[in-house]
Amino acid sequence: MRCFLKKVGIGIALFVGTLIFLVVPMSFLIPYEEDDYLQAFFVKEKMLTEHTVPTIFLLGGSNVAFGYDSKQIEDSFQRPVVNLGLHAGFGMRFIMDHTMHHLREGDILLLSPEYRSFFFQGGNSGGEALVELFYLTKGRILEYLDIDQIKVIVKGTIPCVAKKIGKYVIHYIKYKPAGGPYALSGFNSYGDVVKHRGMLSVPYPHKRPSKKPLDENFLNYFCQTIGELRQRGVTVFLFPPVLARTSYEDIL
Repeated sequence: MRCFLKKVGIGIALFVGTLIFLVVPMSFLIPYEEDDYLQAFFVKEKMLTEHTVPTIFLLGGSNVAFGYDSKQIEDSFQRPVVNLGLHAGFGMRFIMDHTMHHLREGDILLLSPEYRSFFFQGGNSGGEALVELFYLTKGRILEYLDIDQIKVIVKGTIPCVAKKIGKYVIHYIKYKPAGGPYALSGFNSYGDVVKHRGMLSVPYPHKRPSKKPLDENFLNYFCQTIGELRQRGVTVFLFPPVLARTSYEDIL
């Protein structure tokens, strides 16, 4: 019996090793579309890291990307504005860690995280989007990740590869560019998604969110990070996330 279990264990180890050996290189080698929505990460990162004057930065998930008019804010306050919002699926912990090191004295940070960020299992370690970003950046974001986020990437690698292969096949069999608001071309020079403006509103079926306890660990991290930024001379404001009216009504 012990011999049999040993053989099974060796077989599983070989299978997993082979899978990792084949899958991980494919994750890095299969290209993303040039107009992919997540390609905006590089544009926004450059605006963040290369800013030279005090700037207003808007930070959160897609609610920020889709919900703000940065030009109007810039015209009102006479200060450059950069919309860093992209995808809540990165996890708010990564979003903040990646941003805070590049903020300088005199900068203003307007934080507008999705409500789910503050609840237990709300995705603060990231999800599918973080996995895609890891491979899109060729693993460069590893320096910002902790063990829980790395586990998310390991767990999500195979589904990510399967999804990329599907997109790759469709791209070459029947080319279908990303287009629409969920594309790099959907952003303006401030980092706002603008292609959805003026589009017809489509009813969206919402489910009443289940009650979950507050994630105290993230809440402590959130408050600590804000405190550190303020000590460095960064002005931080918190603002409610942008919600569709139907979403707001479902929460009540």
